[in-house]
Amino acid sequence: NGCQDTVVVGSMFTEMVKGESVEYAKGAIAKIEEKLGVLSPQQKICADMVFNAFVASLINVSNLAQGETEEMHVLKSEERCVIPEGEGNE
Repeated sequence: NGCQDTVVVGSMFTEMVKGESVEYAKGAIAKIEEKLGVLSPQQKICADMVFNAFVASLINVSNLAQGETEEMHVLKSEERCVIPEGEGNE
């Protein structure tokens, strides 16, 4: 679930990395950012949520491979993808 921008970026990213190696997927973040071009501040926050979720999953896989069981990771990101009225609308 998420706003339209998050769903679209998430779907694009998923299709781009489905069936590929983890190394390819890591590089796909830069590739999809390039494909997306210039984003509004709100769209950038939404895209970053998708990429942060992927990075968190990589941290989880790495930790599990090292025998750790903690699955919670805190990555700094915006709390919401809605930009308050008048901000970032240059």
